[in-house]
Amino acid sequence: MRRRPRAGRRSRSPTSGVLDALALGRVGAGYWLGIYPQVRHELAAWEDRARAIPHEMLRGHALGQLTAERLNPEAAALFAVLAPRERRRSVVSLIVAYQVLYDYLDALNEEPGLCELRHGLQLHRALTDAVLPSRPMGDYFMHHPELRGGADGGYLHALAGTCRRIVQTLPAAPRVAKVLTRATARCAQAQSHNHARLAWGEARLIDWSLAQTPDRGGYLWWEIAAGGISCLAVHALLCCAADPASAVGDAAQLDAAYFPSICALSTLLDSLADYHRDRGTTNHSFVSHYRDGDHASERLAAIAGEASERIEPLRQSRLHAIILAGIVSYYLSCPSVGEGFPAATAERLTRHLGAQGTLVRATLRARRRLHAGEISRRAAPSAGEVVRAAPTPGEPAAPAPARR
Repeated sequence: MRRRPRAGRRSRSPTSGVLDALALGRVGAGYWLGIYPQVRHELAAWEDRARAIPHEMLRGHALGQLTAERLNPEAAALFAVLAPRERRRSVVSLIVAYQVLYDYLDALNEEPGLCELRHGLQLHRALTDAVLPSRPMGDYFMHHPELRGGADGGYLHALAGTCRRIVQTLPAAPRVAKVLTRATARCAQAQSHNHARLAWGEARLIDWSLAQTPDRGGYLWWEIAAGGISCLAVHALLCCAADPASAVGDAAQLDAAYFPSICALSTLLDSLADYHRDRGTTNHSFVSHYRDGDHASERLAAIAGEASERIEPLRQSRLHAIILAGIVSYYLSCPSVGEGFPAATAERLTRHLGAQGTLVRATLRARRRLHAGEISRRAAPSAGEVVRAAPTPGEPAAPAPARR
């Protein structure tokens, strides 16, 4: 990748550190006191809806994602700090619904009968339909007759429909629509090609990745693929659409800042955190493409540096910097990054975060411990409950394992 000379970077005034600390404090207070409680309420409502899904496999994936991947929508909701305060509640609902939709589709597309490219592209059309209220919603299970006709009780349509209703109310949505459509289509295609590896191997994913930009700027094919499957740019663009001051140029600049650098960094760090768990499975371990831990460390540090540079010209650049620190800290807070292959990369990126990231990382470690406790309590049978080997008819299936 091309890196601008350091001499060309924006100089920081002596008060920058103080302003960064104040901004972090405001964002933290706004998130934990306002956004986080709403996210919990939204997720509880979607969990109730998922329990009503008639089809056992679909119900299992929906509930599994809302349990194992519950931290994903919690983390994604941080983007709502970019939205005007008067629209923040609706943006939180939008981002949570979109992330739950993304995670649900991700799990479904890994099913052996749904991983072929045509299945993936049809399923993931929902990611674009969700942000284009004027476009008719698709028949997402069109290529899978067993799942047509309401097998999921309208869950997928409810998620996409919630997004559409909120997008329709955003003041800058028409100006952001073109870039937002491109970002959602890119994410849909990348996810579909990534999961199609299970049926067709990596060749089509490599071709797709290399076609995304004629000048890759030093990015390796799997880094572009990693950036493609991330929906972080979509979350940022949804907040851009909520701001009446946003112009078309703002949306284009925002997408260029997030893809590929920030999006790639997020997926690569997710892969780094899952490195030990993914070994011996069919999950795509993006970081396994690197020669060794030193190569991974060098590349992720370079991508993190470019990500920091690309957000400097953005409106609300200080908030984007906090979000970037949150993204990196989210994955570095996983205990799994402290051992073996991931350790060198985690140590190097921890130094890159500096003091601002240290506090965020400590907070997220505490949240992960609480989340682990929540999962344990959900899994443990209550007093007097008979443990069954399989769910009875009408009872939700056990949560599926986390999948990427």
